[in-house]
Amino acid sequence: MARIAVKTEDQLGLDAVGAFRKVIVGQSGAKELDIVGPEETWHGMKIDVQVHMNSVSAAYKLWAKKIEILLRSQDAWKIKAGLDRGEYSVGIEGQKVRIDPAMVSFVESVPEHVVEEPFEGGVVYLDTRMTKELIAEGYAKEIVELVREARKDMNIATERVVDVELVAGKDLRTKLQPWKDMILRDANALDVRFVQEPAEDAYVIEAGLGEETFLLGVRAAEM
Repeated sequence: MARIAVKTEDQLGLDAVGAFRKVIVGQSGAKELDIVGPEETWHGMKIDVQVHMNSVSAAYKLWAKKIEILLRSQDAWKIKAGLDRGEYSVGIEGQKVRIDPAMVSFVESVPEHVVEEPFEGGVVYLDTRMTKELIAEGYAKEIVELVREARKDMNIATERVVDVELVAGKDLRTKLQPWKDMILRDANALDVRFVQEPAEDAYVIEAGLGEETFLLGVRAAEM
């Protein structure tokens, strides 16, 4: 999981989540953890600006429509950040027009790629988007699991070092290469090699990751 956010209802909950940050990250497997206070808006949310024309017209009657068009065309997060700092303005006909907080409001919504899970004391947001890095890491972990299964079938003890050979296409090799050290460590392997075909004495598994099939060869390493 790339990102998880925890929004709390009160300061006590905020302090508790902060204290258990490492535990939450470790248990969830998230790459990022955002801790959001009771009065804050998580930056993973989608927000839309709502322009209050009565307030705008009261201050800038002749420019009201232009101000509305400008505000609707700008990044809502940028407008909100400016107002939170105490000042936001737009340029019209060479003039700097100050936007008062009463002129706009913001509507929050959960993006399609985010799952919202309420809990007692707050809500958890899970970003379900899969980056290329996350996909590659998942593939590497699957290779490790396959090696462990091969060990069981071959009656090779966990502490005994093995050699791992992979017959795979270019795309899969490219994905797995940055994770080679992790595979070596977690599979207790002496080497992980990409080959044209597995060694004759290797235990061979045919498997698939994504749209690509591959061969995995495992054998006891010669020390």
